[in-house]
Amino acid sequence: MIPSSASARRLGARAGWTLPLRLLFALAVVTAMVLLSSALLWQAWTHGRDALLSATLERAALLGQLITERVENRALPGTVALEILASDGSAVTGGPDMLLDHLGALRPVFASMPFLSSITFAYGDGNFVRLMALDPAEAGRQSAPQGTRFLAHVIEAGIRAEQPATGSSAGVWRFFDKDMRLIGERAAPAALPRDPRRRDWYVNAMAAPGQHVTAPYVFPSTGEVGVTASRKVAGVDAVIGLDLSLTDIARELQGLRPTPGTEVAIVDAAGWVIAYAGTASAMPDMIVPLRDLRSGPLVVLDGIDMPSRRPASFSADGQEWLGVKTQLYSRVDQRNTLVMAVPRREVLAPLRASLERQMWVSGGIALGFIVIGWFAGRRLGQGLNELALQAQRLTRFDFGRPAKVGSFIREIADFHQVLDAVGETIRDFLTTSETIACEPQLDRMLEQVLAATVKGTFCTRGLVYLVDGARRDLVLAANVREAGDASAAMPEVLSLSVLDAPEQVAPPEPDGTQRLSLPLRDRKGRPVGLLVLVHGADAAHRSGAFVAFARQLSGTLAISIETRRLMEEQSRLLEGLIHLVADAIDAKSPYTGAHCRRVPELADMIVSRMAADEDGPYRDFALSEEERRAFRVGSWLHDCGKVTSPEHIIDKATKLEAVHNRIHEVRTRFEVLLRDARIAHLTRLAAGEDAVRSAQILVEAEARLADDFAFVARSNVGGEFMTDEALARLAEIATRTWTRHFDDRLGLSREEEAHLAGHPAPALPAEEHLLADKPEHVRPWEGVRPPVEKGDPANHYGFDMRLPPAAQNLGELYNLSIRRGTLNDEERFKVNDHVVQTYIMLKALPWPEGLERVPELAATHHERMDGKGYPRRIAADGLSLPERVMAVADVFEALTASDRPYKPAKTLSEAMRILVSMGREGHLDPQVVDYFLRSRLWETYAGRFLRADQHDAVDVAGLCGQLQAAA
Repeated sequence: MIPSSASARRLGARAGWTLPLRLLFALAVVTAMVLLSSALLWQAWTHGRDALLSATLERAALLGQLITERVENRALPGTVALEILASDGSAVTGGPDMLLDHLGALRPVFASMPFLSSITFAYGDGNFVRLMALDPAEAGRQSAPQGTRFLAHVIEAGIRAEQPATGSSAGVWRFFDKDMRLIGERAAPAALPRDPRRRDWYVNAMAAPGQHVTAPYVFPSTGEVGVTASRKVAGVDAVIGLDLSLTDIARELQGLRPTPGTEVAIVDAAGWVIAYAGTASAMPDMIVPLRDLRSGPLVVLDGIDMPSRRPASFSADGQEWLGVKTQLYSRVDQRNTLVMAVPRREVLAPLRASLERQMWVSGGIALGFIVIGWFAGRRLGQGLNELALQAQRLTRFDFGRPAKVGSFIREIADFHQVLDAVGETIRDFLTTSETIACEPQLDRMLEQVLAATVKGTFCTRGLVYLVDGARRDLVLAANVREAGDASAAMPEVLSLSVLDAPEQVAPPEPDGTQRLSLPLRDRKGRPVGLLVLVHGADAAHRSGAFVAFARQLSGTLAISIETRRLMEEQSRLLEGLIHLVADAIDAKSPYTGAHCRRVPELADMIVSRMAADEDGPYRDFALSEEERRAFRVGSWLHDCGKVTSPEHIIDKATKLEAVHNRIHEVRTRFEVLLRDARIAHLTRLAAGEDAVRSAQILVEAEARLADDFAFVARSNVGGEFMTDEALARLAEIATRTWTRHFDDRLGLSREEEAHLAGHPAPALPAEEHLLADKPEHVRPWEGVRPPVEKGDPANHYGFDMRLPPAAQNLGELYNLSIRRGTLNDEERFKVNDHVVQTYIMLKALPWPEGLERVPELAATHHERMDGKGYPRRIAADGLSLPERVMAVADVFEALTASDRPYKPAKTLSEAMRILVSMGREGHLDPQVVDYFLRSRLWETYAGRFLRADQHDAVDVAGLCGQLQAAA
């Protein structure tokens, strides 16, 4: 608060001693600097501490740290405000009347701390004043006059030599508007507590110096749960108490829960719950025992003896939980414990996801300075008045550069320079705090923080070296110079040996500069880098205080570096796992070698070009960094469901292939028939029949067998469309028989024997058809049918696919009769099912914020614009632009791939004609196909991935004209 000139004169007369103006101003600036630096360093440290190595367990422990940070941030402004109010007793010495005249200076305290319930000034003679801020609703409940914003409860027991510790009258309520003008008063209710001298916060503050904080309790005056921070006023027999409400801590805990099922509570040493957030019934507006919350997991966890910040696994309410206990070492109460239980099934592994759910650190810490009053204001002239106005601007958080103050008094001119420096330093460190909290990129964060640090510490240059694990040395990562810096050049690489010393102060250089080198270490003491500050060789920078300050600042910087590196490592780990899955899928089959790598490459090329266009149909299309990352992840995982696809179906090159090509069995049967024909010829000759006639029969039989087998072999390849005449010829060939003399039930696996158990074996010798469709060739659906049909109650994902009647059909005639390609209906379903499995697998993963749409991006590349695709028959209006691009990229890669066994690779012109045809038929988005054609990105792709013989001329204009004509 700012006392009046008269109050200041009375204060000086009563104090009996004075301080030089220079010293008084210097002390104020130093105090503000220390408070600001401590707050910024503490906030930065608590923001990133205690990250664990295990992804799942780290996340639970880190959320516990964030909750601790919220509680600490709740207490810190209160302790700072209490320190400021208690350090100047000028307005307290005159009793309640004088104090009430200066209540207006307390408005910024309430404005900066919305959780502040009241401020109490209690005197040793029994007088006390309690000031409370009232919102309109509370003012109405108290029947306060219209416009009341503040209520002062005043008890004046009279100033006596000895005031017994007994209650006095209930006092009066004085009502003030928002400008602290008195608008009414009345007697206070008799039920209110009257004498604060019996309260713990008063007794503790009078008994020992410094600040004191009570255990949480229910405020008698408001019914809120909170704590009281108190301190004796310097030089006055009075105590200032700040009632800090903890009522809304539960709402903050609710927002910090990592999962919907998380149970969180803050419990004091006696087991009473201060705040709670979870799924149990709401906590009453009072302190209650933990058992009254009816939260089984927290009760079980509370009984487990475990170290702080070390997670433990346990069972409760029929499920597994991960629990963490965290001691809340804060200014509010060091005896409290945060107890958090997270359902194991809801835990998210990636640390980056958990970190991305953290709340952004506040853009700055609001600190105010004790406004320097008007010490003989008029007597010192206009210069001191302007100086006081400058100090007031600082208390209003206006840290802009003030106008130049001219004064013939040396103290005023010097102090103006100090205040100017304070404002600039505050601006620099608020910027530093915001940068550390908000800037995700390590290199940009280092540059910005280093620039603010150099400016705020009055250095001329700053450098940050980071440990290069591969090279085992220190590499220059950031280098900031102030204008006019002429310090010697620094090397780009340093040896790790420079980190052996705690700090190194180099001797002054000939150019008048000096270097301070500070090792940067993480929470485990491992080196992460080196901070070098180059400054003038002056007394201020040679002092131990500067070195200590720089050391603390280096700790904050080290924690920030460690946190961002952990985030980057988690991101790289996720990318690596995704690539691992894609490579594993490609490695399953030698024929799809790089499909999962080529599709993301092409898809990313297309969306990147679209996002960069400033005109054309996609000029308004843009992707955020998170959306681009989700698209990249989805494209890499678009075929992850193929891990469940049988290889012999994915790689099926012929119609009779089933693990192996069964054309060899069919050929053996033809060989048997050929042998039988020759035996029959010899038998006829032995019987004396006409040799010429018999030889002619043999030649005709051999020619027919050779021709029939050649036809069957051509049909097996699947390169031609099977006409009705071809199918009839296959059926005619299948009617021919051969004789089997050996038991076909011998040498079988248990699975084969079980499958044939329901099919009796024919007597030997048995007549077999040359091409057979046997009952045992059909394998029905066993167990649960795949829930992909529309209307299936087990279909939870909206699939709409036709399920074939059987799981497998190995019938020889059935497979040879496939009209186009090599896959029958059952096998085609197995191939298409990989998209179903992709969607189910990815939907089951706990994707972090920003990656929630990965399953849709990965599993819609087989949908069609006309709604006839699979697996969910999504039409054009349900497909986003990135999903449409993915479909085009997948089709183009499949058409031009040269490693597929069942088809030859298409040339560029052939592939483009097919793409255009699919765009016209409603399969692909014609606008995306048109864009792909005109962008000529296919040329870039072809140069990297296609064989030289696939490169040919593409009629872009003609193909685009076909698309426009169809539209």
